[in-house]
Amino acid sequence: MSDTPTNLPPRFLRTPEAARFLGLSGRTLEKHRYFGTGPAYRRIGGRVVYSVDDLRAWADIGIKHSTSDPGQDDLMPRADSADDGMTRVELTWIEKRIEHWIRFGRVAVDEIVDRRRRIVRFRPGAIFAFVRWAANDYGTVSSRIDIVRAVGTGEPFTTLPFVRPGGDILLKIEGWPKVSQVLAAIDAAEAAGVDPCDAAPDHWRHVHNRIAAGHQPRPYTLERHRAWLKRREIEG
Repeated sequence: MSDTPTNLPPRFLRTPEAARFLGLSGRTLEKHRYFGTGPAYRRIGGRVVYSVDDLRAWADIGIKHSTSDPGQDDLMPRADSADDGMTRVELTWIEKRIEHWIRFGRVAVDEIVDRRRRIVRFRPGAIFAFVRWAANDYGTVSSRIDIVRAVGTGEPFTTLPFVRPGGDILLKIEGWPKVSQVLAAIDAAEAAGVDPCDAAPDHWRHVHNRIAAGHQPRPYTLERHRAWLKRREIEG
């Protein structure tokens, strides 16, 4: 006896199909997923999928019987703003073409947008290292590392590609030979038993100035770190 529709397993839709089912754009559905205001979804084999039942249940939340009927919650994603006070960094990974990654930093929220993109968020005051590398068929096109302090609401900031709203840039270095020197300085801090997230911000400014001038930066030792912690404690 052949399967009837009621005997078939639930069908799962990829994001473009699910968006068409709901009459939305794929980007709008992605924003709903990012802000946690969309339908339930599953991750199967690294792919985001939706069941038809979950899509219908979510759509039914917005049922209204008249224009004056407040119904339940409107099905609109929240504004794409830093209303949670956190700094957002968009990461893209296309093997051997575009590779963006966080070398260090305490990620507060990690959201997978699709198989190639993630958005991570950092709380105010967090320090993180953001590495960007791009290449074409002939080799490396660009490479850059930024060490950034996430700013709080009302603080001044410098704009930075892929970072919203921006941040207090402690270090900005371009060109793979110099980027490699920065990565080595980060490795050295870790080898000394210091989490780079907790290192003195002035150290990363020092690393920037020395490498930009063509000089070797001073290593960040455990003694220097302890001195920084004492100074921070005294300054409150």
